[in-house]
Amino acid sequence: GHAAFAAVLQPPMSVPSATKGGELFVPYRAVGLVSAGLPVAVVQHGGETFVTASLGRTFQIYNCAKLRQVFVGPSLPAGITALGAHDDYTLVACGTAVVVYKR
Repeated sequence: GHAAFAAVLQPPMSVPSATKGGELFVPYRAVGLVSAGLPVAVVQHGGETFVTASLGRTFQIYNCAKLRQVFVGPSLPAGITALGAHDDYTLVACGTAVVVYKR
């Protein structure tokens, strides 16, 4: 369905700041440091949760439990404008195209 993709297009939620000053790398901020500002795509697969973040003309997929990078997408011909995820598939909108990747 379209529900998973439509949810990705909603404005990003605000993230509370760290409660103790000086904490630079707290888990909820780590992906935000490498993101290009688009909302991320979140998917559960095989009992694990994964998040896909845009990096301009490419994307990265992280395992949420460990915030470990599990996949880096190829460089695309245009900047990414939207992301979606479903099972093993990642949907990436760039330019006038939507590209589907299976990992």
